[in-house]
Amino acid sequence: LRFHAAIWPGMLLSAGIDLPKALLVHGFIHSGGQKMSKTLGNVVDPFELVKRHGADALLYFLLREIPTFEDGDFTEERLIESYNANLANGLGNYVSRVAKMIENYFGGVLSKPSDGILKEVPIKDAWPLYSKAMENLELKSALDSVWALLGELDNYVQIYEPFKLIKKDEEKTKAVLWNLASGALALAWMLLPFMPDTSEKILATFGVAKDDKNEWQKVKVDLEEPLFPRKDQV
Repeated sequence: LRFHAAIWPGMLLSAGIDLPKALLVHGFIHSGGQKMSKTLGNVVDPFELVKRHGADALLYFLLREIPTFEDGDFTEERLIESYNANLANGLGNYVSRVAKMIENYFGGVLSKPSDGILKEVPIKDAWPLYSKAMENLELKSALDSVWALLGELDNYVQIYEPFKLIKKDEEKTKAVLWNLASGALALAWMLLPFMPDTSEKILATFGVAKDDKNEWQKVKVDLEEPLFPRKDQV
């Protein structure tokens, strides 16, 4: 804090450079309940973690599992637990299920139906919570709102059961799957500042370009490998 709030602004002033308009003071990341120390031998190498688990998985853990303004604790065991529960079984499973149903039932291509507005899942309600958290730099809260929306989408699958509905009503199944695909794309846009690679993969899975700012009218599924294959504990 002393460097960023006193020394660095003094250097900027002396160089005639504009001062920052905000200062984010976050907590410390501990390792196994203790401060990281070479003496204790508990220093964590982020580059090694990225090699084993991927950058987005590490970003997710640090930004959601550790409070933005408080100290937090890191262990690789906790990272893998969170990865399997929230990324592999949560986000990755949802995207794969929706994409596979569109692929299996409609050849991977789905156009927006006239009654395809997602009323039961409050996507529009999720954005204000997300935006407010982002404005306040409450990064954990912003990601919490993303996973709350994911929970609503998972519940939507359980309510309408498109895997059963397809045998009874094809048109209604199209509307349900369109709503679920729209939900996946909303998750991708929300995750872009936090997990850029994952965001782009979700958009690509449904055939939507990252720079496409217009409301999409069609999805074209291109499902390759799972977003987050499950991991064994170290």
